[in-house]
Amino acid sequence: MACEQFFDELRDGEWHDLKELAEKLKLPIGKLIECAKFLNSQCMVKYQELTQRVRIEPEWKIILPQEIPNQTH
Repeated sequence: MACEQFFDELRDGEWHDLKELAEKLKLPIGKLIECAKFLNSQCMVKYQELTQRVRIEPEWKIILPQEIPNQTH
């Protein structure tokens, strides 16, 4: 699911370039910009329109599921 992958990328709390994310997630840049603008309006992410960078707001980072290590028995 694209939304899940998007938040996986933002999990680290660092700034991410939307063009690079679009390429990595194989999504149209326009759709990713729309998503970033919407999430910014909901105060879930910070979106820098001029540089087209996005990062998750710290208070929302805690709701993202943590990666579960591959456990083999």
